[in-house]
Amino acid sequence: MQVKFANAHEEQVFNTAQYFTVFRHLGRNNRTRIECPTFEAAIAKAEEFGDKRSMIYAVNEFCFAHICNA
Repeated sequence: MQVKFANAHEEQVFNTAQYFTVFRHLGRNNRTRIECPTFEAAIAKAEEFGDKRSMIYAVNEFCFAHICNA
């Protein structure tokens, strides 16, 4: 998947990410967060759900940034 960054912050966090998170919010009390070691692993995990409602975040030691939905 080609990543299109919205701003320099997203690109910087992506390039220094320690891990990636797949986050799903499917209702008021139904949230799921799955940590993945690579962006490719996060995309693969998100695609298992098959509904393109997963948000992928890059996480480094200082902050996080939304990268894409998958």
